[in-house]
Amino acid sequence: MAVTEPVIDLPGCTSTWGRDYPEGTYTIDGVFARRSSLPIASQVFGDPGGSLVQPFAIALRFFADQRVGEVAADASDTVDVNGSAGRLQWHPEIRRSSLHWLLPDGSEAYLRSDSLDGDQLLALARSLVARPADAAVPGFDLADDHASTVALLDEEFGPFPSAASATSQCVLADGANLRVSLITPGIVAAAATILDRGIPPRVSLRQIDAGHLLLVTGTPSAADAIVDAVDHVRQATPSEWAAMLDYPTGAEFNPIGLPIDADAQYRLATATYASPEEMSDALTAILQARVPSSDVADVVFTTYTLYDIPSPAFVVSKNELDDSVVATRWVVLYQQDATGRYSAFEVHQAIVCRDRTVLPADTGVCP
Repeated sequence: MAVTEPVIDLPGCTSTWGRDYPEGTYTIDGVFARRSSLPIASQVFGDPGGSLVQPFAIALRFFADQRVGEVAADASDTVDVNGSAGRLQWHPEIRRSSLHWLLPDGSEAYLRSDSLDGDQLLALARSLVARPADAAVPGFDLADDHASTVALLDEEFGPFPSAASATSQCVLADGANLRVSLITPGIVAAAATILDRGIPPRVSLRQIDAGHLLLVTGTPSAADAIVDAVDHVRQATPSEWAAMLDYPTGAEFNPIGLPIDADAQYRLATATYASPEEMSDALTAILQARVPSSDVADVVFTTYTLYDIPSPAFVVSKNELDDSVVATRWVVLYQQDATGRYSAFEVHQAIVCRDRTVLPADTGVCP
């Protein structure tokens, strides 16, 4: 069966959420924490066959906000790139290489790869020929004598749309999480998804067919499981995917911007609890008391643990009975003290619309 909604079927990894993200869900306006007041040329150089499973690099060219001070001719990591001083960094323990240099016109070139070593990245840089600044995509061409093992795969100039993907998460017994994404390239957007991550980068890749790439990432401590998981991905059943669509994600329920439920927060914070489950039961009791007696039989509360935000957190969800709002959800941030007891310190409130948009409970209006 073709995989369209991927799920990791790995012993000991419990599925949580799943999402479909269409192309252009967000706009990529710079990668690697680099921004510029002028458009950036973004290119991908890699295997002529076009697969990002093979070694590749992203090349960027900046026409403003250059990091001139980071290239010093006398630094220990300085290299020559066709007559220009460049800074080469190679971290063999994590397989990350990067190189940037200033071109004669004052623009800055930047290369990054997690699959080419320092020498290979330098060889690629020396094979690049800068295009005129007024070119449609003012990046680079490969010199006529470039290695036959590399080709320009795709390019963008300025902001570009994110790649389409179907993504799901599962959680190991120790709380570490794994994510699998079935990506439909845009090559540049897919390459950015793979490379634009912190250190140490933990990814496992598999080419499904010419139009789909499987990417597994996760908590750095779960490096072995990330490698193993790419061989344990299957199609989710309709009921599994429906349940995973209902499960909240940390990104959707980031407490920043969501209002505080002052009454619930005050009442929950007046006690400590033996476990997060006991705290969740206490919040559910507070919320159930707000339900009109005529609706009690139809209202259900469900608790979800959030694994992908910095603070320990859970969500209590109440199904709604009108046509626009699917659920009202309370996000609880909690902590554990030295005695092992748990306490809540923030309780935020949001609504989930029929189209799964998450909005602040106090001001949001569903379409």
